[in-house]
Amino acid sequence: MKLRMLMVSALVALAGCGDDDSSMMGDGGVDAAMQDGGADTSPDAPEADASTCVDLDRDGFGQGCAAGPDCDDSNPAIHPEASEICDGLDNDCDLETDEELEAPSCDRTEGVCAGAVAVCTGAGGFACTDESYGALYETDETLCDGEDNDCDGTTDEGCTCEDGATQECGSSIGACRPGTQTCAASEWGSCEGEVAPMGETCDGMDNDCDGEADEPGDLEAPACPLQLGVCAGSVRTCGGPAGWIACRGIESYGGDYETEETLCDGLDNDCDGITDEGCDCIDGATQACGSDVGACMAGTQTCIAGSWGGCAGETAPADETCDGVDEDCDGEIDDGLIAPACELQLGVCAGSTQSCAGADGFETCGADEYGETYEMEETRCDGFDNDCDGTIDEGCDCVDGSTQECGLSTGACERGRQTCTAGEWGACEGAIEPSPEVCDGLDNDCNGEADDNLVAPACALSEGVCADSVRICEGAEGWSECGEAEYGSRFVSDEDGDATPRLCDGLDNDCDGARDEGCVSGPLVTDDRDLFEPWVRNDHLVFLLQEDGQPDVYFRVLGTGETTRITETPEAESLPRVFGDDIVYRRGEDEAARLFHYNMNTGTESPLGDAQGTVASIDRGIVVYDQIRAGVATVRVRDLLSGSDTQLVEGIFSPDIRYPYVTGVNQSTGRVWLANIETGETLEAASESGSRPFVGDSTVAWSSGDNVVAAAIGGADPTFPMFAQQTATTALDRAGDVSGGAIVFERNREGSFGVFLTTLRQDPVAFMNDPSFASAQPSISGNLLVWTDNRNGSFDLFFSLYNGVAEPVEGALIVSEALADPPGDSDPNGDGVRDATDDEFVEIVNRAPFPIAMAGVTISDSTSVRFTFGPDSRPLAPGHAIVIFGGGTPTGRFGGAIAGATESGLGLNNSGDTITLRSAEGEVLDTFTFGSVSDQSIVRDGDEIVPHTSVEGASGRFSPGVNTQGRAL
Repeated sequence: MKLRMLMVSALVALAGCGDDDSSMMGDGGVDAAMQDGGADTSPDAPEADASTCVDLDRDGFGQGCAAGPDCDDSNPAIHPEASEICDGLDNDCDLETDEELEAPSCDRTEGVCAGAVAVCTGAGGFACTDESYGALYETDETLCDGEDNDCDGTTDEGCTCEDGATQECGSSIGACRPGTQTCAASEWGSCEGEVAPMGETCDGMDNDCDGEADEPGDLEAPACPLQLGVCAGSVRTCGGPAGWIACRGIESYGGDYETEETLCDGLDNDCDGITDEGCDCIDGATQACGSDVGACMAGTQTCIAGSWGGCAGETAPADETCDGVDEDCDGEIDDGLIAPACELQLGVCAGSTQSCAGADGFETCGADEYGETYEMEETRCDGFDNDCDGTIDEGCDCVDGSTQECGLSTGACERGRQTCTAGEWGACEGAIEPSPEVCDGLDNDCNGEADDNLVAPACALSEGVCADSVRICEGAEGWSECGEAEYGSRFVSDEDGDATPRLCDGLDNDCDGARDEGCVSGPLVTDDRDLFEPWVRNDHLVFLLQEDGQPDVYFRVLGTGETTRITETPEAESLPRVFGDDIVYRRGEDEAARLFHYNMNTGTESPLGDAQGTVASIDRGIVVYDQIRAGVATVRVRDLLSGSDTQLVEGIFSPDIRYPYVTGVNQSTGRVWLANIETGETLEAASESGSRPFVGDSTVAWSSGDNVVAAAIGGADPTFPMFAQQTATTALDRAGDVSGGAIVFERNREGSFGVFLTTLRQDPVAFMNDPSFASAQPSISGNLLVWTDNRNGSFDLFFSLYNGVAEPVEGALIVSEALADPPGDSDPNGDGVRDATDDEFVEIVNRAPFPIAMAGVTISDSTSVRFTFGPDSRPLAPGHAIVIFGGGTPTGRFGGAIAGATESGLGLNNSGDTITLRSAEGEVLDTFTFGSVSDQSIVRDGDEIVPHTSVEGASGRFSPGVNTQGRAL
């Protein structure tokens, strides 16, 4: 930037000196002094010191320039790094003219002219002459010598020959290939079969057959993409067989080019049509700054790196002082001053300040500053401190013999009277004074309120909802005995959740130190805002929370309580579903409704299709969802692992999945439809109508009219349903979810919602059916039942445990994966520390279509029992997994599996071991034997137990909670 400013200064200097030479070189020769590094002393050169670059033609070369001197500083095409061209000039400043040039081909390329090139004629440029074409060349062919002497592609025209004779014709140079002429009627015919010269193209070939390929003079180079600013006129370079080379950097656009413009030099260096973007000025320019008002004096700013520098040499504004001078340069003298306080500041003198007297400074305060009520010696009895000494009306208390009322007449207090004696008021006689407040219905402290500011004694009960409860002052009756009024509306004298379900609220309602006695349910997630539409799968829960006026999706790990907000949009989300670390949900309503997938591992959301959808469901990384276009519904299947997304069926909507089963509703018949996407088998229910279908491992359930219909899946006879049962009540029943053979649903009888559970072989059981509050939207995983419930005012999530759990038997529970030798660069349990003992794990999967009780189940190695599931252990839901680590604090989501740890390690042997699962009674449930495997887990692949990485499609070296391909269990 500094170089450009110096060039402008030099041009201005030359314009004013009256030199009429056409160039600094005068006669067009080379200045020898400049060539050998000496200083140019001709009258045309501006004077410059050693640190100044004078480059008049702005080609980067000149006197004092880092690149070196210039032999002609009036022509930017002439400098030491320029390419020599045929123009009679020394373009590259090497004292030679038109040397080492690449001559272009001549226009005539046939016959004896093949390979002819032009000669340089100096200022006349390149030209082709008879000498260029050689001694055999003739303007009009007369020789009969077997040559094409006039270079028109025909040999020996006008010459006689013997009929039938043939001869070669044309050229074999470059891309050309000769043909054949045949003599007929004593004349040579046309040249047949030759490949004639063509226009030259950039391909590394001699297309015009002149002996040279890709000669620049015969090619028209295409323009580079950038043509603005310093890139104007730039063209691409021929790269032979590679074709035209893409333009790049200064090689194509010149030395002034920048990818991102940083120079402030008056040029468009990045060729975007904008010059010096981001620059406030041209480097080296100056301008006045500051102010000349008052005591200020203006300075000068200089442009440096495209920005105006500081204001040098100025006298800047200063804080105003009382001196008769305008220091802050605002045109006013001694304005805006903060005057110092006067000496006296009590009484009427409070707030008085000194006055400014210009050059004499601030004046000493007097009567003018203190005000009209000021007295040097106080004589007035006016209620003011007139002499500002801190005492009001000295000697002026009252007139002897006068009387006045005194004291208070509020509450229990009464006024008295006082008499003035010797200028002072006497004592208050006959008054009743305030006393400390007590609970008696009186205003003892005479503040206008009875029984206020009392410290209430605590009630007898202080646990649970009674915490911090105190007795109530009942006025003249004294302190109350504690009861419901003191303990609150949630208090009962005897808590029994079995008799009164609304008391199952997570609180100690009878204040005895125990919560929810007799309860089979309780709060799971609570908030002041409404929570609803829960969906639970193994250890993962999703639900909606009314946030910012609209429902948003939340995710929760049940084992740790970790909760994550998934969505934050102005639109309403609904129908969330979870499996492992993947969540699907709907956003918007009616035609605007769209379906989405959210990945907890990447924290990214992606749409499911681009049309209206009603619901999406997920199981083991497989998503089914519907799309409605032009009134026609289709069900699509997306495999989150492979990324495939294909149409499953047309005319079906409202899908649900428990792999490999997919259910939905037939758009035409209204009947429930079921498919096995592994076998391709499809069936349709016999009911006349259906809605809200859900499918489990062995059962499908749906709403039909006011009832819930459930049916078994499978059996020898593929008819559907194999066995069906439906509720039959006067209430409105709606299906909610299916897990194994358990079906949960909501029942609305006369406006009161309740949560019920049934199976194909038992009558519905009411889990929560109290008409004093609403319980609805149930979901179930294994024996864990979750629903939304408003017994505590707002809607919260409540849970209960279903007792329909099977005892473990051989083959139902299996060891699916074990890690004996954790890799040294890994942390399988996610606690932040790699530990050879803590990071060992055993993964157990429930293969049965119903929940399995885990209490008392043991994990042993070949030596001893290493872990025993406690009596409160959660049953394992169908198809799901439990992962037990050797120690530490398992941290993470583990594909939704329940995760725990031993206190003493699993003791798995790296060189091989046998893991055995046993029931509480000691019966063997499964054995898992493996040999030496290093730095990876061992997995069950069908009937074989193999290293993790040997399984086809395996991802990583271990996979707690998910299978080898990464699908959640």
